[in-house]
Amino acid sequence: MTTSLVHAPIYAEMAAAARRWLLRSGIRSRNGAVSWRGAMHRAFDAKRDALLPPYPEVTGYAVQFHLRSSGDAADADMNAAWESGEWLLSIQANDASPAPGAFPYSVDQDGAHGGYFTFDTAIIGHALLDLAEATGDHRYRAAAARAARWVLRRQRAHGGFGAGAGGVRPVSWASDDNCLHGKLALFLGRMWQTEGAAMYRAGALGLLRWLATLQRADGGIVTAHGSDYAFAHAHCYAVEGMLAGAVILGEQQYLENAARGAAFLASVQSADGGVPRHVGWGARRYLQECRARLPYVRMLVAPLDVGATAQAVRIWTWVSALRSGYAPNIERGLAWLAASQLRTADVRLDGGFPASIDPLKPWRRREMQLYPWVGIFAADAERLQTKVNVAADLY
Repeated sequence: MTTSLVHAPIYAEMAAAARRWLLRSGIRSRNGAVSWRGAMHRAFDAKRDALLPPYPEVTGYAVQFHLRSSGDAADADMNAAWESGEWLLSIQANDASPAPGAFPYSVDQDGAHGGYFTFDTAIIGHALLDLAEATGDHRYRAAAARAARWVLRRQRAHGGFGAGAGGVRPVSWASDDNCLHGKLALFLGRMWQTEGAAMYRAGALGLLRWLATLQRADGGIVTAHGSDYAFAHAHCYAVEGMLAGAVILGEQQYLENAARGAAFLASVQSADGGVPRHVGWGARRYLQECRARLPYVRMLVAPLDVGATAQAVRIWTWVSALRSGYAPNIERGLAWLAASQLRTADVRLDGGFPASIDPLKPWRRREMQLYPWVGIFAADAERLQTKVNVAADLY
């Protein structure tokens, strides 16, 4: 399916600058150990002038982004996808590990750290499936299958998932039985398509049935039962799982859930286009956990989240292609993203995005953690404006 939704030169330049930042800023490991080649760092902390350690989950997203940006088998994007895929293969837990097939939260010169997250492993497994399809290399498919078997062992009887193993210490919105695990339906659905094993389809459908119980009447998907707030980043992941249920598993009732989730994002979008990081009274507990200043005030006036806005634009684009239009929301979201992008002579910053914009400050104070997944989703949101194939686009 193709469509033309919102397209302008300024948005194309935004996407091109984000791609340059991903390839050239240093956020992709180039100067460290040879064994790190292709790894994406978790973030560039501009306040401390420091790169955070290599981060497998976002490296998986980078594989998928560069595959979709690649024009042929020998260009910079395909080479970047291949290098990242090779690094991911090198860090997957082996059969002798307590978590065989899983991927670590973080890696540095001393090895793996932070345990093995279910969500991260599923994201990477999906990326390796995409790389196997693009290259024909069976090693990537075999690694994805090992990851999928470990992920399925984390599923609980009610359909939700445990956060992981090996000493994981997640924030509350990413802990056991949280809505972000809804996105695992995408990986499990792709595994079912690839291998035909019924256990993957059954796992995905059990997950989606459970996920639907977290969705409120207004379309918002709370982080967990009893949490009473939507964390936009996790809400978007859950909606992507609903879309996978409809377009990959063929269960059309989940398109209704996804449409309601898209409508919720539209209802909370700010007038200038940004999406708030969290919505609801329950966010106060999360803010206290994070030791935020003035948690009651921050609950009422959340920062506008750059990554969640990019995710929302992607969701509005997919739902528009399948069902109904969100062109004004997409336009405002893309304009806000373009205005939020950093443009400077400093190659470490140019084309990157701050994590959030604080609406409480008249001078628009920026959270200067530059996360690669934010640039990936912002650039992908622009790409989708000229060609949409929902089943192929989801990642």
